[in-house]
Amino acid sequence: MEAGKITSQSKLRVVSSQGPALIQTEGKVLYMSDGCTLVDEYTVQTPEEGSGFIIFK
Repeated sequence: MEAGKITSQSKLRVVSSQGPALIQTEGKVLYMSDGCTLVDEYTVQTPEEGSGFIIFK
């Protein structure tokens, strides 16, 4: 997805994480970066190394 599309939609939120984390969002996960694992529609496991990005509504 293009960055412009994401930033033009004010209802979308972005979370970034450096290193491993189990992140539960307040809204449904729409997109996530490579290396992230979707646990359920609101929860993502980020990768052991590097950064993880999650976009949710």
